[in-house]
Amino acid sequence: MRAILGALGELTGAEEQHVRELRASLNPLSRFDFGVLSTLPNARTWQAK
Repeated sequence: MRAILGALGELTGAEEQHVRELRASLNPLSRFDFGVLSTLPNARTWQAK
């Protein structure tokens, strides 16, 4: 869920600090199922499958 929130936040202009915190909270080895949101332009950078 944090990965999806981060991807959406990044696209909508959320505060950079919050986006960085979300990214830092992710396990770098994990991949996440974004479902229909996998079409987001930045989904891969947020570890989408």
